[in-house]
Amino acid sequence: MFDYSHNDRTDGLGNLSEIVRLVKILDWARETSRDRLAESIEERIYEMPLSVMVRDGWRMPGQLTDEHPAEFEILLGTGGPAVRIYGTLDQYGEPDACQLQNQDWGVAWQAVRIADDEHRDALRTFCRCFYFAD
Repeated sequence: MFDYSHNDRTDGLGNLSEIVRLVKILDWARETSRDRLAESIEERIYEMPLSVMVRDGWRMPGQLTDEHPAEFEILLGTGGPAVRIYGTLDQYGEPDACQLQNQDWGVAWQAVRIADDEHRDALRTFCRCFYFAD
């Protein structure tokens, strides 16, 4: 069940449903050693985002850094409404936490509350398919 904290709109619902579907197939393909199917699903996952970006923490302008990226964004759709997955990365560049967010014209990004554990796990698995390290 999905609960949108800001209103009753369903922005991001279609994206999340597709992510859950793909992750279920991917998990099954890996568990049953269907390598070609797993590769095909991974390819579909890689093609979903419009962009995948990272950024590191705050620092003084011009200051050089050896920091690794601390945050990531997987942009799934633009316009009104826009949909993205935003998250933080651990010291190894792996997704630490992730959150589905949506935004409409003139409105800041807002978190989509996902009540279902299976859907939250699928979102994390989806994010772990991407490489965020430098």
